[in-house]
Amino acid sequence: MEYILWSFLNSSLLFLLYNTDAFVEYASLLRLKKIFNIDKYEEHRKSFPANTYWEYVLYNRSNFVTKLISCPICVSIWANFACFSVYRDPEGLVLNIWFTLFLYFGLCVMFRKAYDE
Repeated sequence: MEYILWSFLNSSLLFLLYNTDAFVEYASLLRLKKIFNIDKYEEHRKSFPANTYWEYVLYNRSNFVTKLISCPICVSIWANFACFSVYRDPEGLVLNIWFTLFLYFGLCVMFRKAYDE
């Protein structure tokens, strides 16, 4: 049962990070604009309104870490490895990765269908 809970938590985290501006809003609220270059991102967004923060970071600082952070599948796998370090169950890890990705992409499809039509 806990695996399902972690899958829902991880997929919700992925959805909030990659499909909303939650990271940018909270970084601004917590006065972390300079650390995460939020001001430059907001200027960049005036020219390219379709770009997300993660696309901006990947475009401006293209290295291994930013590629890893800007990839929802990679972040999902690392988040599930963090859960695995608590439970230490290899079967649960594999199921958790698949279920997390299934839920995340399901949320993305539902979000697109709800707001693009």
